[in-house]
Amino acid sequence: MRFLSVCFSILILALPGWGQTPVNIEQIKPDCTIYFTLTTANPDSVAYDNRQTGCVVWTMAYQNNAFAALILTVQAAPDVAGVPGVWAAFPGIVWGVNPNVALTSEAAMFIGYSPWMRVDAAVAGAGAITGRLYGYRRSPYLSLSIGGGPGGATLTYLGCTGQAAFNSPGAGNFQIVPLVATQVIRICHISLSTFPAEDIYFTFGTGANCAAGTTALTGIYRSVLGMALDLAGTIIVPAGNALCINQAAAQNVGGVITFAQYTP
Repeated sequence: MRFLSVCFSILILALPGWGQTPVNIEQIKPDCTIYFTLTTANPDSVAYDNRQTGCVVWTMAYQNNAFAALILTVQAAPDVAGVPGVWAAFPGIVWGVNPNVALTSEAAMFIGYSPWMRVDAAVAGAGAITGRLYGYRRSPYLSLSIGGGPGGATLTYLGCTGQAAFNSPGAGNFQIVPLVATQVIRICHISLSTFPAEDIYFTFGTGANCAAGTTALTGIYRSVLGMALDLAGTIIVPAGNALCINQAAAQNVGGVITFAQYTP
C-alpha cells in the first residue's frame, strides 16, 4: 500500500485550479463516495473499488444514533485478484483519529492510496451510525496546509476562483492575467474566439504585455476560429510572471480564463 508522507504542507496536484479564496470542499464534487448506515447486523459499509478512480484525499464524517459504545474505523485493503485482501485501519491520518470512538458525531481526514476502502463499526447496544466517506484524486482544485490544529492539522481548501475576460486588440502579445510577485498562475480553463482563423499561442513574461523575458507557454494553435481548453490546472506560469496571449493577425480575440494565483 502506498501513501503520502505529511511534513509541513501537502500540495494536492492533481484534484481541479488553485486560488487564494477559501471555499467549502462540498462545492467540489468528490470523485469517490461511500454512504453508510451501520448497525449491529450490518457493521461494514460497502467495499469501495478505488483501483480505477485513484482517490488519495479522504474525509469521513458520521453521526451516532443510540449506540452506547462504538469503534468506527476507516479501513483499507490490498487488491487480491480483483477482490479486497485483509482489511486494516487506513494509515495517513492528518486530522482527527482512526479509529474513532466519539458517541455523538465526528470527522477525520486522511491522505493516502489504497485499492479498496470501507468503514467498519464495532458497537455495543442497539442503534445506527450514519455517515459518508468521500475522496478526491490528486487535484489542482484543492490545496491542503498541515499545521497545528485538531489532530495536528489545519486544513485550508482553496478553489480555482480567479476569472478574467479578455479582448486582445491585435497582433503580438496581450496580457490576460497580470503578474503578482512570488505567485504562480495555474490555468484551469481558457475559451476564446476570433475571425477569420489565425495562429494563436500563450506566453509569459514581465513588463507591459509580457515584453520582458517573453517565453512561450504553449505551442502554436494553428488556424484557430474558436477554442475551449479545459486544462485541469495542469498548465502553470512560473512565479512572478504575467500570462499573455499572442496572436498572429491584427484582429480582435475575445474570451475568458479561469485560473488560480498563489504562492507555492
